[in-house]
Amino acid sequence: MTSRVVLGLSLVFLACNAFAQANLKKSNAHIGLVYPLSTNWVNATEYSNKFSAHAFVGVSGSERGFCASGFGNYIKYDAKGLVAAGHTNIIMGNAKGFQAAGFGNYVKGISTGVQGAGFLNIATFANGFQGAGFANISLKDVRGAQAAGFLNLARDVRGFQGAGNVNVARDVTGAQASGAVNVARNVKGTQVAGYVNVAKDVHAQVAGFVNVAREVKTVQVAGFINIADSCAFPIGLVNISRKGEKYIGVTVDDNLTSMVAFRSGGKYLYGIIGAGANFSYNEPVYGLEAGLGAHIPIAKIFRINTEITTTSLTDFWDEYQFSSSFRLLPALKLGDRLEIFAGPTFNYEYSDKEYMLKGGNNNKSSLWDNSTRDYYERIYIGAIAGIHFDI
Repeated sequence: MTSRVVLGLSLVFLACNAFAQANLKKSNAHIGLVYPLSTNWVNATEYSNKFSAHAFVGVSGSERGFCASGFGNYIKYDAKGLVAAGHTNIIMGNAKGFQAAGFGNYVKGISTGVQGAGFLNIATFANGFQGAGFANISLKDVRGAQAAGFLNLARDVRGFQGAGNVNVARDVTGAQASGAVNVARNVKGTQVAGYVNVAKDVHAQVAGFVNVAREVKTVQVAGFINIADSCAFPIGLVNISRKGEKYIGVTVDDNLTSMVAFRSGGKYLYGIIGAGANFSYNEPVYGLEAGLGAHIPIAKIFRINTEITTTSLTDFWDEYQFSSSFRLLPALKLGDRLEIFAGPTFNYEYSDKEYMLKGGNNNKSSLWDNSTRDYYERIYIGAIAGIHFDI
């Protein structure tokens, strides 16, 4: 009911606007200093001009070619062509063409073409491009693109929103890209943000820190955490999905490094984050582990997990060791919640001290090694085994 009332009022407004403009007087040129000091005098709003130029502020009924003022323009009805001002353009009807302002552009009706402002663009509908140093606001829909240094705000977007900080829309068909945050309801396309993406249903999300959605059609990529009701291809260290997998597990590798890790993800991809220790060295060392994995389904109770991980070991004083590993791990499910696995690993290790790589149980032969005064590195084949508990 409310939408019908709004539509009805809009139609009445457009009809009245069209009638008023049809009765405007025609003028080829309108020259002035500041209203009412112009060639159209106090009746400036009764004229439609092909060319307007004002030293400070221009006022007119409508423009249908070129309009420029040193500070601002006020146009009572529609504008076509170029409207330029050092500070602000205000168009109370529709605009077609290009509006350029040092501070802001405001179009009460539909803006078709380009709005370019140093600070702010506002339109009821934007059909084309809005570019602003600070913010673009479309009170209803955008058909085209918004680009702003800080904020883009719209109802429905068919095209692109690009902001230095925040994009906000209801439904997006296209893409949102921001330096910090994207927020939308439904996105038939992609969200890319430096920090966080939030959506209800989305095709794909890429964020520097966190993605939040209900249903993700393809992939979620986050520097730390993905949250979704369902996503088959999450790529992040932590992936929380109602329809996904979440395992707490314990692993022990051939160096006797033990890790307690959280593995979480979807049907095919998952993330790894863990912590542990190794007490086989002369002094205990403690570790952190992070990585990504992929499930290769073979049978209902058997699959192969492939993992790429990075592990760091340190005594928190002056000794450290970094390891990068590729793991090929056959896994067997025992009941509904337990999974055991074991398999070979292909490893690259680096340390500032050679004995860190050859101490404890870490004295196996290497496929390749390199020793200098400052560091020691090597490549070798090892093994790892563990157990997972589905939470």
